[in-house]
Amino acid sequence: MAIKKSAAKKSHHKKTFLEKVGNKASNIKDDLIAGKDHLVEIAGEAFDSVKEGIQHITKKKKTVKKSAKKTVAKKAKVAAKKVVKKAAPKKAAKPTAKKVAKRAVKESAKPVSKKR
Repeated sequence: MAIKKSAAKKSHHKKTFLEKVGNKASNIKDDLIAGKDHLVEIAGEAFDSVKEGIQHITKKKKTVKKSAKKTVAKKAKVAAKKVVKKAAPKKAAKPTAKKVAKRAVKESAKPVSKKR
């Protein structure tokens, strides 16, 4: 009797739906990461250029030195104004706007009698 040799069956492994989805999701994830890195790089460059532009615009200009006489005179004026402000009385006898308005209303409300 001849012995039959049974050939080992090769199992052809088909990918299941979940395996296919997992592989596709992995590929998509890699593409998203690459795209994100590219966007971050572009945004960083744009931010740097805007920052440089703002610094250029707001850059302080060199001030011209004033003569010592002008600065001393200016400081003396400011000090004199402060002294004058401190010397003035705190309560002035100025009538407020409300008082003036009330007085005007009272005077106009008084009957005017003409003598003949």
